[in-house]
Amino acid sequence: MVEGSKARCSPFVPVTTWTVGFLALAALSMLLIDQPVARWVTSLPSWLQTVGIWISEATSPVFVLPLIFGTSAFALLYAKARQKPASTFGVFCLCCGVAAVLSSLLVKNIIGRARPAALHGWDTSLFKPFAFDDAFASLPSTQAAFAAAVACSAAIQFPQYRVILLTAGALTCAARIFAGEHWPSDVIAGWALGWLVTLALLKLSNTRLH
Repeated sequence: MVEGSKARCSPFVPVTTWTVGFLALAALSMLLIDQPVARWVTSLPSWLQTVGIWISEATSPVFVLPLIFGTSAFALLYAKARQKPASTFGVFCLCCGVAAVLSSLLVKNIIGRARPAALHGWDTSLFKPFAFDDAFASLPSTQAAFAAAVACSAAIQFPQYRVILLTAGALTCAARIFAGEHWPSDVIAGWALGWLVTLALLKLSNTRLH
């Protein structure tokens, strides 16, 4: 169990209110700002887009998940060798990240929203459900869901660094927009999914591990 998790998750509740807020924000983004922002990104200096791509690649679950796994395994083995209580935060963070990635991959391929592209005339309402094609796997953003899961799980465990952790997570999400891979609403929906997955696993850990 994540120590003090019940007390530390209070800023993330009430869940229903926040969930409705996220969904409303994503819907408004889809209607009002997705297309203008996607067009604006293409006019940015190439170096800024390159930075967005670099951040996106560096924070990809493909690279970060093994890092979390390795760090967690080392911490557990070290604690066992020292005969000290082992922190379960690493395992919790890893579970949240994996759950966020898997759930987002399932949802995005079912929804089948097209990624931003001039080829489609910047059509924000182009969907091809069950396409299982990366070109139609935009909503929600998997990396945004993953970033939210990692940032929120860390913010719950380390509330003194909450602002820094959540800001870093948000900037990671924004990089997906600057890289031209996602609409803003994709990122908002991804963040909401990662946050909900984290809360669900937090509740499960409280129930099962007390």
